[in-house]
Amino acid sequence: ELSELLRIESVSSDGAHLVELREAAQWIAGLIGGAGITEEQGNPVVDGLIEASRPGAPTVIAYGHYDVQAPGPLELWTSPPFEPEVRDGHVYGRGACDDKGNFYALLRAALDLAEAGELGVNVRVLADGEEEVGGHSVIHHLAGVEGDFAAAVIFDGLMVNARQPAF
Repeated sequence: ELSELLRIESVSSDGAHLVELREAAQWIAGLIGGAGITEEQGNPVVDGLIEASRPGAPTVIAYGHYDVQAPGPLELWTSPPFEPEVRDGHVYGRGACDDKGNFYALLRAALDLAEAGELGVNVRVLADGEEEVGGHSVIHHLAGVEGDFAAAVIFDGLMVNARQPAF
């Protein structure tokens, strides 16, 4: 699944990939199932819910972005940037670690826990296609979202070491 997402050339910085940005948003919405997509403030914002396995569970927001930086000079890549490749146990491709891979891991874990009847929180998924260009579409969207949220989870950051994420 992750390779499918990584193949989408959802570059936000050049204005030439609007179709691909929409495709990436639709891919995430489809993975979640029943998620909505809005384009009121710019590039598409995905808003969906992965329901907890028990009633009355708190809701957390899981934020991620599906846009990526332009790949730059292709001759600097060992393999094509939008053709993911596994080498030495690591996935290589544009967006594999910023932020498609990180976000996918969070979504897949929540979906698998929900399917197993073990998801302890509702996961409100928000994804945008403007993080790499400093856009604010998700902020504008979030301002209109009603409800209480116990926490926000953002997997778009560095690792201090192999087992300790930075915040």
